[in-house]
Amino acid sequence: MTTTAPVPPIEAATTALRVVNPQGAPRRRRRHTPQTIALTTLLWIYAAISIVPLLTMVGNSFRSHFEIASDPWPIPRNPTFDNYIRAWTEADFAGYAVNSVLITVLSVLISTAVSLPAAYALARWKFRGRGAFEGLFISGLLIPFMLAILPMFYMMDFFGLIDDKLSLILIYSANGIPFTIFILVAFFRNLPKELEEAAMIDGASHVTVFWRIMLPLVRPAIATVMIFRFVPIWNDFLMPLVMLRSRENYTLGVGLTTFFGEYQTDWASLFAGLVIATVPLLILFIIATRQIIDGLTAGIGK
Repeated sequence: MTTTAPVPPIEAATTALRVVNPQGAPRRRRRHTPQTIALTTLLWIYAAISIVPLLTMVGNSFRSHFEIASDPWPIPRNPTFDNYIRAWTEADFAGYAVNSVLITVLSVLISTAVSLPAAYALARWKFRGRGAFEGLFISGLLIPFMLAILPMFYMMDFFGLIDDKLSLILIYSANGIPFTIFILVAFFRNLPKELEEAAMIDGASHVTVFWRIMLPLVRPAIATVMIFRFVPIWNDFLMPLVMLRSRENYTLGVGLTTFFGEYQTDWASLFAGLVIATVPLLILFIIATRQIIDGLTAGIGK
């Protein structure tokens, strides 16, 4: 009978590492080729150039009108929040912000809620005329939004919705359905059929399969679609300008025009208003990015 000597802890750890990594080779470092270095440099230059207008906007929002008129570029020497107070109270940016949030959020939610079941049916069900219906929805992407302004104005005037926030909600919701369906159909089609079949065998209905199985798996697509719809609606200027008449119904985009006078422009308050209108978008991108990552990891775990 032979006995083996105990293995020292260091050698045991080394052996375990060799089992995990049989090659025993260290991690390979990423090689920096001239092409990657040049591309990285160009991207950093582009990022630096792109951030200059943002920094200029933020910096000038803390300066007075006379400082901006004399020199619009330097860093503010005596920062002041008077521009934000004046924009928020005197220019009624609080009311404009409420109108923008109401119109944008409701429009995105309505278009997403309508498009989700339609995209699921087009992607997962087989029925006569499915291709025609899908082509009909996608054809909405071929119509330029600007060309439909006049017909939409006459339609809203017929229903008595001119100078009503409901007109913008209906227009934005209908305009977002083709794009939303186009994106969601592609995501629904990539899901495995075994999930539906297993749920159907267990007695689940189509509504249960859609709501409890398929919908959680397309959360990344839903977050992406909502971002792409939120940004243009929030920044839109032309449609609120055409449909709205009274100042109490203005959105932030139209409300910025209050700083433009016939002979003079209040640049300091204008920059403060631009910052106020930009901050919600930055917050949205941060929150939505986390939701996309959580949705991807949840889908992989399932």
